[in-house]
Amino acid sequence: MTLDGYIRTTADQGDNRTVQDVMNLYGIPLVTEATANTLIIGSEISGKRAVTSLSWRGKTWQEGHEIVFFHAQDRAAPGRVVRRNLALLLEQAVKLPRSSWGILRGVRPGKIVRRLLDEGYTEAEITTIFEREYLAAPEKAALLLEIAMRQRDILPPETSRSVGVYVGIPFCPSRCLYCSFPSFLLPSSEKLALFMDALKQDIATAGQLLRKYHLQMETLYIGGGTPTSLPAKELELLLSWIQEYLGKPKLGEWTVEAGRPDSLNAEKISVLRSFPVTRLSLNPQSMQEKTLQRIGRKHSVQDIIEMFASLRQNDFNNINMDIILGLPGETPADVQHTLREIAKLSPESLTVHTLALKRGSALAEKLLLQEDVPLPDAATVAEMIEISRNGAKAMGMAPYYLYRQKQMAGQFENIGYAKKGRECAYNIRVIEERQSILGIGPHATSKFVEPGGYRLHNSYHAKQVDCYIRDINRYIENREDEFKRFAGRE
Repeated sequence: MTLDGYIRTTADQGDNRTVQDVMNLYGIPLVTEATANTLIIGSEISGKRAVTSLSWRGKTWQEGHEIVFFHAQDRAAPGRVVRRNLALLLEQAVKLPRSSWGILRGVRPGKIVRRLLDEGYTEAEITTIFEREYLAAPEKAALLLEIAMRQRDILPPETSRSVGVYVGIPFCPSRCLYCSFPSFLLPSSEKLALFMDALKQDIATAGQLLRKYHLQMETLYIGGGTPTSLPAKELELLLSWIQEYLGKPKLGEWTVEAGRPDSLNAEKISVLRSFPVTRLSLNPQSMQEKTLQRIGRKHSVQDIIEMFASLRQNDFNNINMDIILGLPGETPADVQHTLREIAKLSPESLTVHTLALKRGSALAEKLLLQEDVPLPDAATVAEMIEISRNGAKAMGMAPYYLYRQKQMAGQFENIGYAKKGRECAYNIRVIEERQSILGIGPHATSKFVEPGGYRLHNSYHAKQVDCYIRDINRYIENREDEFKRFAGRE
């Protein structure tokens, strides 16, 4: 079926954006002139009721629903009902199938579950809300509740004076086909020295903030990029500065994204082992040689296996592995093979990503140029997701955090699985946004959470390394200004 677009005729209380959000989910553009295949959409909110209409090919359909407020601060309620109405109309009139996530389009659907639990809703009531108000499939509601129940004893109390710390290192051995992160190849020694000077200043002032406001670093996560793409000397400096200025994480959780096996060697493993690093992430994305070559990886499957063995020999007993579903040319059989190979290694956790077509990635550019890129369709990706779920379960893992991204294949999700007691507390805190995160390094974001309503105040560092080095003092000042607001002091 071909729809050339849609036109809004009426909208109340900011629903122009609400309608656009839904149409974006279906990939239907806003147009200025109507044809026979143009949808005409109107919405009206009167009192506690929202009515939405859709006209197409000379026929008109209408859907109305009472506005349900889940809590006193539920400002999203009117827009939510308009989105629900419109999704039902598209399904009824135009026969467009809904996503398994219904009208949910945010990155963190689990936050809704957490808020409803805080408000005293039962699990059965929350399931009903997700199915009726958000039009989500029952299995998605069940998944979110399972994750929320598992997180209960891991999330910090509201009165906690602790923060998570993220350190971003923006370098990688090479750029992957699907990647849009502002990561760069390792620069010259002169520029790397300038970067390390700025990073040291960033870490040192972050430590001053923790001490000034009597806050405890609870978890530490060093990500990127690929932090272990740093030379051994600079990697050792980074870890020593963290230990000197930030101290030891309260929970003892110190994660380093090793990422790719070609970023590690015996010398770097020795450096990591000489510090209290408790968790490493080694991310193959696929255990298929053809896929690794297609996505621009400069290592083999055997390199992954051998590096994993080296980490085990050096007593790293908490290793995560990442895979991506929906990679170009992959089949469900390929994913099944990847899960079997990973099971042989027996990591403590597994993060399953669904491919997201991100602006700025080489993959998105190829698609824009209409180059032949064999991407699996939504039904195939759904089959892959089921394979990964069963594979994680067979390894003794259960889901413990979830998030979504724009432009994801099939509008699915990313899920972290872990064996009991091996959940990454930082991952839970940063996704659920129930703890303040102190960001260090290029492209890092500091998120300060207000107790009570859990409102966020953000402070952003520059994405580009040159800008970060040049303006480091300004970024540090901006971060401290937000810290004052968070800490309640002036």
